[in-house]
Amino acid sequence: MLRFITVSILVVLIAGCAPSRPAPLIAVPAIPFERQFQMREGDAYQFQLAGGKTIAVWCERPPDTMMLAEQRTASGLKTAWGERPFVQPEPLQKQIGPNSYELAGWKSYISQGAVTTSTRSMTSEYVLYVDDMQFSIIEDLKATNALPVTIRITKK
Repeated sequence: MLRFITVSILVVLIAGCAPSRPAPLIAVPAIPFERQFQMREGDAYQFQLAGGKTIAVWCERPPDTMMLAEQRTASGLKTAWGERPFVQPEPLQKQIGPNSYELAGWKSYISQGAVTTSTRSMTSEYVLYVDDMQFSIIEDLKATNALPVTIRITKK
């Protein structure tokens, strides 16, 4: 009986961590494309690109330990991306020495480009590439209650 209760509690805890809202699918009608969103923790959107591939963008509150290399936002919220909502691609690692590895990309049709931060506009831009398209996620670092995000899709 104790085992059943323990397993039940674990199932509830794990299920409670999963997002409860479905991510709307936004068909990108034409390139260039640009749209702004006010994202809150747990929000997600899927963008269907030409050729049927999708990029999902979601909003989360990463633990402070994950924020060491990231630009902090006033709200504490950050975006994440993947082929499907709330599922980050697996990292590819390259060995650079004995017991030493570095990130060499992702197991995904999405490749990550530059990350730039503008101190003038107080934004961070994450650039992703799919085929001949550039997909930019631009976060407003100074907003406090939500995370204003601009999605911009252009040709490379």
